[in-house]
Order: sequence, then structure tokens, then C-alpha cells
Amino acid sequence: MQTTLHNETFKSWLAGFIDGEGCIGTNGKSKQIRITIANTNKEVLLLIQKLYGGCLVTQKHTKHPDWKTAYRLSWSSKKALSVLYDVLPYLILKQSQAKICLTINAIQREITQKQTMLIPKKRDELGRIMEVEKIHIPQTELIEQRQMLASELNNLNKKGI
Repeated sequence: MQTTLHNETFKSWLAGFIDGEGCIGTNGKSKQIRITIANTNKEVLLLIQKLYGGCLVTQKHTKHPDWKTAYRLSWSSKKALSVLYDVLPYLILKQSQAKICLTINAIQREITQKQTMLIPKKRDELGRIMEVEKIHIPQTELIEQRQMLASELNNLNKKGI
């Protein structure tokens, strides 16, 4: 199989891999998008990492020494967004989580853009602004919407559901 980022077959295969072995969610309070896939086959994760980057970690099972070593590949923030945009049309089981994450990301960008206002703090003798102060304006409605979506995402990601 040709493995390029422009290969739709690879994107659909990766979507299936994420559907079966992955988790799409956000990082706690920061609400940054996070995608994680785990497997005992390191080579397949290295192939994905070669094309999409990400952080690959080894998980040893100290309580179960007879278990195979597992590996976890994860992306967050912009890298996770890039992966999501590529696999979204092909996701089946986790398409709802992906869409919620993309909506949370859009709300977070809007909150970030709107929440900071620069106020003149110090002026010179001609009235020119020499120093500014950042004032944070709470975006209550957007924050509540983001929290509601994050709660929905947590429910979708509960084990056994």
C-alpha cells in the first residue's frame, strides 16, 4: 500500500484503526483535542507516526508480565486537528466524537479571540500609549456551551458504551 498523506485509501484505513483502537477526546481543562491509538504492534504505529507525527510511548504491564508490551501513539492540538480532518469522512464509530471535538475547538478559538481586551495602562506626555494591560472578559455562554459538549464527549467515551 502506498502510504502518503494524499492517499485516500490510507486515510480510510487510519479512520478504521482509530475507530477500533483509538480514542478521540480533549485534554482536561484546556479542551485541546487529543487522539490516541494503542496497539501491541509497534511497527504499524511507527508507520502512522512517520506520516502524521505524534508522540509514541511504550506501556509495560508490570502487574501482568506475561502480557505483550503495548504502544500508544497520540496527537494533540494542531496535529490532532490535522489527523481529524483527514479521517473524518471515513470514521464510523467515532465520527460523533470527532465532530464534537471540532466544535469544541471552534468555540475555544472564539473564546480565545474574544476574551482578551487591551487597555491603555500608561501614556507619554503626548498621550501616546506606552504600555497596555490585558483584561480578560469571560465568555460565559461560549464557555457553558464548550462544557456541555465536553460532557457529551465524556459520555460517548465511557467504557462499555
